Amino acid sequence: TSNLEYAIKFIKLDKNDEIIIEKHIKSVHAINHPCILPIIGYSPPDPAKKRPFSLVTKYQKNGSLLKLILCVFFLLLLLVFSFPLVFCFLIFFEEIPIHKMKIISGVVEGLRYLHEFKIKHQHLFLTNVLLDDDFNPCLTDISQECYSSDNLKLPPESKAFIAPEILPNNPATFSSDVFSFGMLLFTILTNQ
Repeated sequence: TSNLEYAIKFIKLDKNDEIIIEKHIKSVHAINHPCILPIIGYSPPDPAKKRPFSLVTKYQKNGSLLKLILCVFFLLLLLVFSFPLVFCFLIFFEEIPIHKMKIISGVVEGLRYLHEFKIKHQHLFLTNVLLDDDFNPCLTDISQECYSSDNLKLPPESKAFIAPEILPNNPATFSSDVFSFGMLLFTILTNQ
């Protein structure tokens, strides 16, 4: 047995075209980049067993970028109220920490790689950037719009990452991925 941990994501399908889904899974499965979370396997839906469509990936124990930013935010709040002088000193001398640069450059590399192969991410949010054991970013949930297009159920913190031109049910573009990256960059640099 291996010591690897896996995650299974269950997805409610809006589109039941198995050919489109299989083609998408094969194209994403063929992606081989350290900053993109690989799909290890998938299971088609089985209505008879009430089993939804599912994707299997490597488990990323450090969670999402959203989780990291929320932790940093709460730690900063604790510092402000507990040690105001220490907090002022840290803010005055703060530079962009190495771990932030590592995350930013990893997201850029992953997005560049996808665009090089004409693949749009379509959902580049804080929750779709997972962090491995060494806090290297891994992009996940790539182009899932091809089988699940319900943007209305996005968490409120993700809606700000969607380019305004695609909100009224327009298709995602490479430019909308760049907009989402800009919002991600702003969030990483400001911890907001």
